[in-house]
Amino acid sequence: MNTNEFSIRSGLANMYYSATKSDGGRLLLTNQRLIFCAHALNINPNLYWELSLKEVNRAELGLNLFISQRVKIFDVKDNETTFIVYGGKSWIDEIQHALHKMG
Repeated sequence: MNTNEFSIRSGLANMYYSATKSDGGRLLLTNQRLIFCAHALNINPNLYWELSLKEVNRAELGLNLFISQRVKIFDVKDNETTFIVYGGKSWIDEIQHALHKMG
């Protein structure tokens, strides 16, 4: 963690690429970044993704898949990264709250 950085929310997530491809791991929201680390059981176990909250343009709730939901993160260049998480609405609320606090 960086100086003055703290965890806000962490949970199991899949980084979603297509209906047939995703990587499982953990998604972490801090007061400074969104971070995804794949777990060792993936084909790509070294996958690491992070995005500074300063680079997040918006976060949207995507398709509801019964118990999990898609959370779509758009950066300032409008690149989209999609995660499948439990409690998508809570993730969106907390991401938006963290973005608002950044000013």
